[in-house]
Amino acid sequence: MLPKTDGRGRVNLLVGCALAWALVALPACAVTKEERQACEGYRDLVMDVARKADAGVTEQQMKRLLAAQPDLLPMVEIIYEQKARRSNRNIAAWHFAACMGDARERRSAR
Repeated sequence: MLPKTDGRGRVNLLVGCALAWALVALPACAVTKEERQACEGYRDLVMDVARKADAGVTEQQMKRLLAAQPDLLPMVEIIYEQKARRSNRNIAAWHFAACMGDARERRSAR
């Protein structure tokens, strides 16, 4: 069944939003609760780094703070590169989506 239009071919906004939500939510079923929670924790870490960048912490200082976790250093580089053109919320959403995509790929490779 096709969504209802307003007579000029435009989809009703509520129907369009519901369809978009369904398309986004369906792939989320492919990841476990633990994977989703890990991605949410990662998103929170990204927000912390972005907020510290707003507070004046430089990229080099942040890298020194996270030196004990070298796997996080590429994330720091990406966040500081994205700060010039994205809001903290958009940066966190981008990293969350990337994490969820990685989780889906790992599950489909099994």
